[in-house]
Amino acid sequence: MIINATSNTIKSIWKFFLFIIIIFVILILTLLQGVRINSLSLPFVEVTQLYIKLDKKLIVSIKDLKINTKHETSSSYEELQNYIDLLPIVETLFDSISIQKIHYENDVARILFKNSLFYVDTKYLSIDSSVKNLSNNILFEIKELIFKDFDIEFQGSLEVNLGKNSYDFFGNYESKGIHGNAKLRMIDNELFYRISSKPTHSIAFFMDYLNTKVSIEPEVSDWIYKNIVATEYKIEYLEGKINLKTFDYFPKSMRGKAIAKNATITFNQEAPPAFAEEVTVLLSDDTLSFKLKNGSYQQKPIENSKVYIYNLLTEDTGIVVELDSNLLLDNEIQKILKAFNINIPLIQKQGLNASKLKLDIDFIPVHVKEYSGIFEFENSHALLGGLEVFSKSGTILMENENLTFKNVHLQHKDLFSIYIDGILNTQKKEFKGKTNIEFIDVNLKDKKLLHVKNFLSNTLFFIHQNSIQINLLDLDTNLSFLENGAHFEIKSIQSLKPFSELLEELQIKQATASIRTKDYQTFNSTTIKVKELESMLYEKNGTNIQNLTLEVQNDSKKFHLKDKTDRIKASFEKDFKLELENIDIKTDFSKTSSSLDFNIFVKGKNSTIFDTNSSLSILNDNFSLEQKGDEINFESSYKKGTLKFLSSKEKIFLDADNLGDKYVNALLGKDIFYEGEMSLFLDGKSKKDFQGVFFLHEGTLKDLKFFNNIMAFINTIPALATFKSPKFNDNGYEIQDGYISFIRKQNTLTFDEIKLKGHSADISGKGSLTLETNKLDMKLQISTLKDISNAINNIPIIKDILLGEGGRIYTNLSVKGTLDKPEIATHILEDTVLTPVNIIKRALQLPFK
Repeated sequence: MIINATSNTIKSIWKFFLFIIIIFVILILTLLQGVRINSLSLPFVEVTQLYIKLDKKLIVSIKDLKINTKHETSSSYEELQNYIDLLPIVETLFDSISIQKIHYENDVARILFKNSLFYVDTKYLSIDSSVKNLSNNILFEIKELIFKDFDIEFQGSLEVNLGKNSYDFFGNYESKGIHGNAKLRMIDNELFYRISSKPTHSIAFFMDYLNTKVSIEPEVSDWIYKNIVATEYKIEYLEGKINLKTFDYFPKSMRGKAIAKNATITFNQEAPPAFAEEVTVLLSDDTLSFKLKNGSYQQKPIENSKVYIYNLLTEDTGIVVELDSNLLLDNEIQKILKAFNINIPLIQKQGLNASKLKLDIDFIPVHVKEYSGIFEFENSHALLGGLEVFSKSGTILMENENLTFKNVHLQHKDLFSIYIDGILNTQKKEFKGKTNIEFIDVNLKDKKLLHVKNFLSNTLFFIHQNSIQINLLDLDTNLSFLENGAHFEIKSIQSLKPFSELLEELQIKQATASIRTKDYQTFNSTTIKVKELESMLYEKNGTNIQNLTLEVQNDSKKFHLKDKTDRIKASFEKDFKLELENIDIKTDFSKTSSSLDFNIFVKGKNSTIFDTNSSLSILNDNFSLEQKGDEINFESSYKKGTLKFLSSKEKIFLDADNLGDKYVNALLGKDIFYEGEMSLFLDGKSKKDFQGVFFLHEGTLKDLKFFNNIMAFINTIPALATFKSPKFNDNGYEIQDGYISFIRKQNTLTFDEIKLKGHSADISGKGSLTLETNKLDMKLQISTLKDISNAINNIPIIKDILLGEGGRIYTNLSVKGTLDKPEIATHILEDTVLTPVNIIKRALQLPFK
């Protein structure tokens, strides 16, 4: 039984091997004939138009091959290495392979291997070469090898030693317009290179591309190809190595040399460039140095100058610029220094000079780490702190922010001459040392503001970026000589008066001043703090303004002044102009001057004008006053009211409308009106020859002796006092509408027509007032008992018997005397006698009406 089982097992094994052999024979026979398959789908693979044949070696042709697996290579280097590693296997098994399209991960590739032709085109790589030898060493004659991710193309010979895993290339390259020779050797993952280039006119495209691939700081890249621009570039050699796995390019082992011809070197965009016939660029030990041949800056040689970038491809990258020449410390050098926040307050314009300047500049962020220099000058014209100075001789040593002055002579015109020795800290802007002042002589126009000679003690000296400042401590005075003009700060005029002819002549008791001038004729910014001032200006609370801080600008033609609160503004050129806000004026209304040879313009906002000789005042929300010779034009507004006044030799005009009681009472200096709206119109030839009209609406007339005496007179007459209305009493006369027309001729004021319509009584009449004597001559008619008359008027028959024409009761008055003592007379006796007769007369006439 065991034997049978063993026999059956052996038979099964033979049957299996027989099946395999038969399948293999069939497959071999099929491949020998060639197989075509239009479409084949397998897991992860789809094939279209597959042809495969066995003729000693396999011949494979595929139109489309779709691979649904992840493509693991991520660079042209990896793909090249993979294809080269597969070549021995491909050559052993295949006579030819042609795949027109390989689809993977949204990418398309093409492969052709036939008759020693090796062609590959993928996302990262393109190879067109012939394979000369396929043994342990593979020799490629490369027509085209493009590393697409690096945008570089090679032509030449590539020898691959698969046993040692080494690659050797020698040939040509091209990238971004640069052509040259290249010698490359790759062992394992390290690439050793040495390249050179043919002359080219620009490396901008190459450097822009390189910046995206290699970690070079933008400032460093700018120096390599933007700050040094040449008409021709050539790389003599560049050698080093790169780890293709980590992409470490070993910057300290890189070596190189390049030549730039007819170079323009820009230290800073704000400064003129330097020029060199040739710049030799050397790379060694991570330092890029630039050597100039026939270099010049501002047409002066800088042969001994040096520029080099250290830590080029590592951390803490910086650049050192060394200028060694007889360059003046002029504006162009200053532009370079100021670009790096180096402030030397001296700018040379001409003279003899020897200078050395060294800048050590960090790139991240861009700033000067250290700087130093030596400047020696003789018979030089310069700007010190922006001020024109002449120097007989001197030496300045610079060590970062400290400038050491050694016996430096400075003279500015005829204003001052000094010698200084000491150290100026440009950050603190403070000079410490010795200052020998030969003289300081400052004149304002034809007056001496300051005259100091051989002044040695208690003097501080500062050199700022735009000024020279001399502090005279004993005189409480600081003198700053600026680039354009000067600034004099006087802390107390009392201390300076003995040294100043001008201050002796001024009549200010106590003041401080800050004076700025451009040419000692124009004072464009002067601040004066005045104390103990006696003025016509008052605060709203009635306090006299004695202390003012004034800002003054003036020259020989113009004058401008304002206080620090902007409430007072004045100017004078051809005309005098004054603007006030929230400030009252106290002045004598009786004093006017027409002898001025200039015009006056005054504007006020919320400013009341008071008469110093009376209680009169003019309230103003806004007012304007213009005086042109004999002509005065005044306009005022207060709340709803407006007033316009014009006065000249030939005309006087006044138009006041919607005036309130407060405005009119203030203008009259008496509390005469209560509430109401008043208007006044005047028109005439002069103050003594005009005519006018006065209107009053819904106001009360009170506290007027003329009116009070009429009320007192009425009270003495029982017949009138009995019917006295509450609205016609000692508290005032309430007027609905009033109208007074008047004319002035010389000293006589004639009232053509007076019509006052009151709530309880109406007054009408006319008269005159002699202004010199205040003598009155008035004829008035008072229509009283309006309330009673109105009541009777509503009773039939009775109104016709008791009331006269128009249903009113009338009383006639004569007013004599003066305004202060009016004398009032009436025709009351005549009216009383006639009253009964008139009543009987109206009763008898009633039936006939």
